[in-house]
Parts: sequence; C-alpha cells; structure tokens
Amino acid sequence: MSGIQESVTEFITWCDYLGTFAFAISGIRLAAARRFDWFGAYVVGVVTAIGGGTVRDVLLNIPPFWMVQPSYLFISLLALIFTISFRKYVVRLNNTVFLFDTIGIGLFT
Repeated sequence: MSGIQESVTEFITWCDYLGTFAFAISGIRLAAARRFDWFGAYVVGVVTAIGGGTVRDVLLNIPPFWMVQPSYLFISLLALIFTISFRKYVVRLNNTVFLFDTIGIGLFT
C-alpha cells in the first residue's frame, strides 16, 4: 500500500472515530436531559453512535462492525466520560444536541 493510500485510510478511520464520538455525546446529552443514570446514558449514547451501522451490517448479513472492532464501544465510553466531566457546559447548553449531530453527520459523510 502506498503512502497516500495509508494516509487516506488513516484519515477515514479518524473521521469514523470522531463521528462516533460526536454521535455518542449527542445521545448521552439527550439522556442526561431526561435524567438517566450514567449506565442508561451510556446505552443511549452507544445506540445513537453505532445503531445505524449495526442495522446496515445485520441487513447485509455480516457481523456488526463493533463486534469485530470493539474500539467503538470504548470511544462511546470516552464520550460518556467527556460528557460527565464537562456536563456543566455540555448538558446545560440548548443547542449541543444539534451541534454534535451536525459534527457526526459531517464526519460520516
């Protein structure tokens, strides 16, 4: 694989990870606004972050990507820790759901 192909692959991987992180924050923030506990917020964040790709993989009859590469679950856990650490700023802002959804969609696109 040439250097340019490796760079492009690495860039796409980072965009994928950052998009997962942004969508997980979006889901966790919404769960926090509904006063979920931390585990419930994590579950909502994971479903928000990897739910679409999981449905895609199930419909294609292949193993879900997060079962093959569990780093996506860890990224969602980092998003939970980030949201808990900065909840004063993240949870109380009204437009953070739209902000992180927009970032996630932009990175996945």
